[in-house]
Amino acid sequence: MGSITTVHTSMISVLLDRVSETIEKVGMVSLYLFKELPMHLWKPSASEVDLICDWLLNYNLTDVENKLACVILEGLNWGLSEHGSLHLDSEVHVKVALTALEAYQKYLSQKPYSGLLSESIKQVSYLASIVRYGETPETSFNQWAWSLILRLKLDANNPALQLPWPAVAALPWGSTPAESPTFHPLLKAVRAGLPIGCYLALAMTTLGSSVEKFCAEGIPLLGILVQSRHLKTVVHVLDKVLPLFYPCQYYLLKNEQFLSYLHEFLQLDSGVPQGMTQQVTHKVAQHLTGTSYGENLKLLNSMIQGHIFTSSHPNGVGPAAVLEFWVQLLISQPLWHKERATLCLMDHLCQAAFQFNQEDCVQKLLYQQHKNALGYHCDKGLLSSLVSWIVAGNVTPSFIEGNANPTQVWFVWTVLNMESIFEEDSQLRRVVERELVTSSSTPDQALKKAQAQLKLPIVPSLQRLLIYRWAHQALATPADHPLLPLIWQKFFLLYLHRPGPQYGLPVDGCIGKRFFQSSSHIGLLHDLKQRLIEVADFHHSASKALRLESPMDGGERSVENGCSKPNHLISPQLHKELVRFFNVCILWLEEESFQKGDIYLPSLPKQYDVHRLAKIMQNQQDLWIEFVNVERIQHDFQEAINFWLQVKLESHAPLSALSARTDFTNPLLG
Repeated sequence: MGSITTVHTSMISVLLDRVSETIEKVGMVSLYLFKELPMHLWKPSASEVDLICDWLLNYNLTDVENKLACVILEGLNWGLSEHGSLHLDSEVHVKVALTALEAYQKYLSQKPYSGLLSESIKQVSYLASIVRYGETPETSFNQWAWSLILRLKLDANNPALQLPWPAVAALPWGSTPAESPTFHPLLKAVRAGLPIGCYLALAMTTLGSSVEKFCAEGIPLLGILVQSRHLKTVVHVLDKVLPLFYPCQYYLLKNEQFLSYLHEFLQLDSGVPQGMTQQVTHKVAQHLTGTSYGENLKLLNSMIQGHIFTSSHPNGVGPAAVLEFWVQLLISQPLWHKERATLCLMDHLCQAAFQFNQEDCVQKLLYQQHKNALGYHCDKGLLSSLVSWIVAGNVTPSFIEGNANPTQVWFVWTVLNMESIFEEDSQLRRVVERELVTSSSTPDQALKKAQAQLKLPIVPSLQRLLIYRWAHQALATPADHPLLPLIWQKFFLLYLHRPGPQYGLPVDGCIGKRFFQSSSHIGLLHDLKQRLIEVADFHHSASKALRLESPMDGGERSVENGCSKPNHLISPQLHKELVRFFNVCILWLEEESFQKGDIYLPSLPKQYDVHRLAKIMQNQQDLWIEFVNVERIQHDFQEAINFWLQVKLESHAPLSALSARTDFTNPLLG
């Protein structure tokens, strides 16, 4: 039957008609029949949609008619056809949404999970029993309704989709729930604080498509969705609403209510709340919404990456606007740099900023917070407390916990570059270098003298000097990370820096060794050399492994789940270049004559890469992008966008067809 209806989809209509006449006799068998049919190919007529909606609304959850309606609606294609337009008319989407809402109100409005998850012991006990004893008709319908609602395309005016939406007649798209009789069930749901109604109000009315209406009435509805743990739904709402606000960010960034809901979203998705009652509610919410924690953060990140990409199109607001909005939102919460979810998002934002050459807009926002953390622009009482805290043995504040971060490397890259700007702007580095050269000061003594001369509010901790920061990060960064070569470049720009004759040094004398005189710092130099050897060995082995694999895969793109994915592993040629580069770094680190200044660069052997060495000693800051695995960066970015496209568009056409309409440019090579 499935094969026949695949070719002749009109047969599904015939079967539906026959089943509707004999459903009392056929019973549950009809469910198995329609589950096996290619429902995604079928386009029901208006009368057939009316019949299905009648079954959904007017039969109990345990009746065959209701169950069959759920099976049919779940099987339909609510996304795009192979031609790129909506498979089903938008009127059908709206009718099904409102019918599902009415059924939800009819059968579930008295249940705990229809509104906010209460913290009362009675309700928690009830919810805990659901998890313990399995599904009930109500919990099954709850999950089914939410799953279906999120698949429906309810916003005819969403420019982000860029789809050929048909004109919608006789539907008040420009209305609020209170302005049209069509939306009467929606108005009831919103007044009752029903989460599914709150989502539909934001998706279907001006509460989610008008800046003024969203700020006045939409934000509380978003809060209900957050507090009821419907976090995936929150991402869908943000995807619809935020493009309105990127050109006028202050409306949301100055709205304490909106900020608190977004911060709560991040906390809910990043860990388990403390306390027995909260933990039970947390588990039940996870059970009812059908997601595990951390998945919504991935979804949110993919949505943000999609906004960054869309903003880069002609007439878009530009990637900087999207980046600035999200960075300001994330760093507005206290101690944001200690929050796992926030750091995860910041890492992806920093990667996008690197790819789109927009790092400045992120760094300037972090720069001001960094200065404030170091005692600038604060009252004397706060400054005194900060100084006492540091004198007591604590390390100078930084957005990076510890000496390095092996996980959020893109974030660390951005922060260290920002701190480097501060180290130069404050003249701290210049004065410290002068003290090391003109006196027998240790780095610690030089720091204290610099603080006194420059009248800095506080003296930075020794381990916060950038030469040590880059060194520790070079040790911690994974061998295959695209930024590792640039992190080593940053280290050598400081280690092989030549302050010049104004400090009494020969013209070619480097200063790096003066920072590494203590036993602990000598040990750090040894660790750096060992790490360079390990990384060179890694890339040498990887180049051989890829050469062995290449005859089998033919260097072709692999196709997985209908998605064309480029091989994001480093090419053998780049592996070879990185082996050579890291071996050059070993020579630079070991060569004592560089520190003494008695070397003539052109006389050095070829393996020293004299041309690149000269650039380092001349303090040329241009990044060596040729050592960066750009293909992997592009792959990660495209994979994130494809993930969101799959969720958002739910097309039965291959995703490669969607990607073909998406021009993934390469700003790094442009």
